[in-house]
Amino acid sequence: ISGSLGDESCILHSHILVVYPDVSGLAAIAPNSKVLVVGSGPISVLASKTAALKGYTTLLVTSTPDLARELLWLDGPLEDAKEDLPKNPLLLDPSQDEDVATFEKEAINCQGVIVAYDADRVLSDSLLELILPTKKQTKVQRVTLMSRHLNGKANGPLSAAAKVAANKDVFAFNKQIEQQYRDYEKRVKERCVQVSADLVIIRAGTLKGGGPGSIEISQSRDSTQTPTLTRAYYAKVIQKDLVNWQLLFDCDTQGVVLTPGDTAQGPGFRAVFTSTSPNAEPGDSGRVGVAQALVRSLALPNAGGAEFGVNTASARQPPSEDDWAAQFANVLPS
Repeated sequence: ISGSLGDESCILHSHILVVYPDVSGLAAIAPNSKVLVVGSGPISVLASKTAALKGYTTLLVTSTPDLARELLWLDGPLEDAKEDLPKNPLLLDPSQDEDVATFEKEAINCQGVIVAYDADRVLSDSLLELILPTKKQTKVQRVTLMSRHLNGKANGPLSAAAKVAANKDVFAFNKQIEQQYRDYEKRVKERCVQVSADLVIIRAGTLKGGGPGSIEISQSRDSTQTPTLTRAYYAKVIQKDLVNWQLLFDCDTQGVVLTPGDTAQGPGFRAVFTSTSPNAEPGDSGRVGVAQALVRSLALPNAGGAEFGVNTASARQPPSEDDWAAQFANVLPS
């Protein structure tokens, strides 16, 4: 599958100076608007559920719709569902002609776009053209893009070792990965300017958790305000963990700290130990917190053009509305 001359941003291509107007801060996507979610893995599914429960009419592009339905709504197998499942988010399978036709029709009518990949992947040029087309009129006003912490602080070779030996979801920073993401951000920024949309970059490190935690924890949480994936996440995605540290993370590390720009710390020499830690650790980002940041940034008028990182904090309850307001005040212009 948008200033005055003083605020203009310039990109130099060879000897040609191309001047792009600053479109930041123009859009705020209200509930009931249409939002498209693209990406892969649990983070994209969770972002779509969060958007839907925040009142957005949400479309999720997924090549695994049956698994997505279980992660969204069911603790058990899809075939055990005893009632019709919610149609928001609407799941679109790119292998199905009917879903492709729906995507082509609806994508240009979405006011918001969320892009989030679990793995170290980025949007292809062809998919970028589909979601932010330059040859068709699009209604997109804001894009919230999950990228990565790229400052290189306290990252090193031990992160790569931890990714191989302990946790495939570890974000192992290196110069090649940095260049991949910087090129990616540049492409998306330029395309947003072309279609008069603004962009919010949400930076993440090693993604952890995303499920409901223990039964006690899940019963104490307002699942409409802070949705999670179902218990199928532990059974279908985690699978092989003998001690489910991800479930412990979802119980004990529900707090969120936002850091301005690209300033978050990494795990450094402790990477092997932090890679499967259920505690709040440098370089980690909870999937629930990242999904919340991606969706909440759609509606904030002053978020356009911003970038910030999502980090973890010890807490047995998710952030309140006041907590989120205080965190955003630390990273967004007043």
